[in-house]
Amino acid sequence: MMVKRFLGFIPAALMVIALGAVPALAHEGGGGHDKGCGKGHHEEMAKIELTQAQKDQIKAIAEKNKPTVEPLAKSFFTERRALEGLTSADKVDDAAIRAQVAKVAPIEADFMVAKAHELAEMRGVLTADQIGKIGGPEKLDRFLMGLARRGGKCHNE
Repeated sequence: MMVKRFLGFIPAALMVIALGAVPALAHEGGGGHDKGCGKGHHEEMAKIELTQAQKDQIKAIAEKNKPTVEPLAKSFFTERRALEGLTSADKVDDAAIRAQVAKVAPIEADFMVAKAHELAEMRGVLTADQIGKIGGPEKLDRFLMGLARRGGKCHNE
């Protein structure tokens, strides 16, 4: 019974990882466009008309949270890669996979909680009208993390 419940947790955890990886990578400076904004980001920036003060606030929030979020992100992605190595091995080691999942879970929980707090603080910088123009919470969070990573601007601003 406990094993079935535990195995049922894995797809949910993978979904959270998939949804959380993009903002996390953006915060770390990994993945995506390191030199600036993509076409969609320019359109979002124009659509919501961020003030310079809002851009500065988002950047400050990211910098303030960096000492907490960055080590959690690094630890999470390191342990997650180790888990992926175990699940893609030629010989399946059930016990090792379960042990690694148990190791990843609390790290992921801490990381996701820290990201949620950081993103909630960033969303607080925007007006309700600006939030409505982005197109959903996941898209908004990706936008905010991209903006924070780039210091509140795109490469050609």
